[in-house]
Amino acid sequence: MPQALIALFLALTAFGGRADAAEIYSQKHPSGWTWIFIVGKIELGDDKRFKDVLLENARKHVMISSVALYSPGGAVEPAIRIGRYIHTMRIATIGPYSFKPILNIVNCPYNNGKLARYDLKTGRGDPSCTCASACFLIWAAGLGADAHNDNVQPRIQIHRIAFDRQIYANLSVEQAQAKYESAEARLVAYLKDMDVPPSVIRRMFSIPSSSISYLTVDELKMMRGALPPYLAELYDAKCGKNQKCRDDFEERLYFETVPKLEEMN
Repeated sequence: MPQALIALFLALTAFGGRADAAEIYSQKHPSGWTWIFIVGKIELGDDKRFKDVLLENARKHVMISSVALYSPGGAVEPAIRIGRYIHTMRIATIGPYSFKPILNIVNCPYNNGKLARYDLKTGRGDPSCTCASACFLIWAAGLGADAHNDNVQPRIQIHRIAFDRQIYANLSVEQAQAKYESAEARLVAYLKDMDVPPSVIRRMFSIPSSSISYLTVDELKMMRGALPPYLAELYDAKCGKNQKCRDDFEERLYFETVPKLEEMN
């Protein structure tokens, strides 16, 4: 891919956090379900690594129920691809969270059940305990909710896209406008496909790339908390309130979708 094209879709700039590539691995959760964890900066090629982990588990007839995300951001293009894989397979996404009323202490359970914490006020703790920028693009693709508990609040950070400053600084006004609007249109189309509310998209693009802002409680409620209407109605029609029927149908639907995942780029 030409350098200019790579630059077009690169990072929603990551502030702080790990400098190395993300760790991507699957692990059985105490709930009995198997999760995939993405921990660290998202880089080119991570989409292929993520897809390989999904397919490796599928070949063993292991269903992935959730993807846990602890990342300061990184490259947009692989984040979009990972998001589309998650959305296609109808997998839930989990991000860092805080317990009310102490919202400055962020919690990230990962690494063989260990709990990482990060204090937003003091900067103490594990700086990987965040989900910002490109991580939001992946998180937004998930079905279901982080935690349906009024005392638990997901802590997801957003801001608008940024480009490599050395490249962007050398553009004319016309070139900068064309480059930015092209990237913005692609990103908006993706977010709409992920059912992100227009108000969230507008606010995201209002936040400078040098700043961050957390999704509000109202925005979280709009984005999380329920299956899409088409899927909720299908579950109800087939199973009513029979939880075993619903679990069995969810598993069958998951493995029926694997061939579609295999065909995706």
